[in-house]
Amino acid sequence: MKRKTMGWLIVFLLFIVYMLNYMDRSALSITAPLIEKELGFNAAEMGMIFSAFFIGYALFNFIGGWASDKVGPKTVFLIAALLWSVFCGLTGLVTGLWTMLIVRVLFGMAEGPVSAAGNKIINNWISRKESATAIGIFSAGSPLGGAVSGPIVGLLALSLGWRPAFGIIFLFGLVWVLLWYFIVSDKPTMSKRLAPEERIDFENHEDIILSDDGRATPSLGYYMKQPMVWATTLAFFSYNYILFFFLTWFPSYLNHSLLTGPIYWAVIQDVVHKDKVGSVGGAMHGLANISGIIGPLVTGFIVQFSGKYDYAFYLAGAIAIVSSLLVFVFVKSKGFKANESQSCVH
Repeated sequence: MKRKTMGWLIVFLLFIVYMLNYMDRSALSITAPLIEKELGFNAAEMGMIFSAFFIGYALFNFIGGWASDKVGPKTVFLIAALLWSVFCGLTGLVTGLWTMLIVRVLFGMAEGPVSAAGNKIINNWISRKESATAIGIFSAGSPLGGAVSGPIVGLLALSLGWRPAFGIIFLFGLVWVLLWYFIVSDKPTMSKRLAPEERIDFENHEDIILSDDGRATPSLGYYMKQPMVWATTLAFFSYNYILFFFLTWFPSYLNHSLLTGPIYWAVIQDVVHKDKVGSVGGAMHGLANISGIIGPLVTGFIVQFSGKYDYAFYLAGAIAIVSSLLVFVFVKSKGFKANESQSCVH
């Protein structure tokens, strides 16, 4: 198989798993009215449940990014996808608030490494010239997953019940895990599916295009001191705040009465050394996803105590405006101008 063909096959698998990823996490919000009715949860308790996912998720964004750089993205993705599928299935077995909270935290921990590991393996297989396109395809799975989760999960929940619906979603993830295990390698030089000349070609290409001219690799600390990284992180925070508001509370809002994600990862791919893409991307993603802890919880209390959703919409809009101003000031196309040698790891 050609290296380029294999690279885009991996991107397609990433697209599918990101779609499943968002279907899994959207399933709770789709079935929330049924769960509330059976288990007797109020709006504030549902806010706690929605936020519980992101406690584990934000923490393991950091850990997943670091592990992708150290262990390899294939293994990280394999373990993560298997575990999140299992915990998604276990959601159908909960009996009350505390068991739901525990399962959701564990589910979030398992999903945490996804974005960093996905962007790391794209960095390994796809040239810099095509990486933004690959990231866009990968990330397109998230809104599609959110879109198809409504009819798919809704139909399953209405016809079989909300508990069996989570079990069927688990099976979708298990099929993907098997495909990933047998098809994917961390990088072209490790793939037995490529001809020897294809592996050599990629090594030569990597040396020419992605070399750092003999300089030491900048440390994670160096990148985390850059205003551009923080501005991008805060923009990602506001994007996630709005996204997770719609993913968690909007179905309940409709019951009772978006596609900029790839940009943030493209910035990291452009300005961060290839050996640190996983770590810096994981740090950015982890900090940005603190919004997932705060947003659903705040929205739950707003709805519980005000009795309406208006103020939740106003707050989400205000956060987006502030982050847009920060991006305008700090995020520049020319990248970092600091002397990288001052903060390098040898």
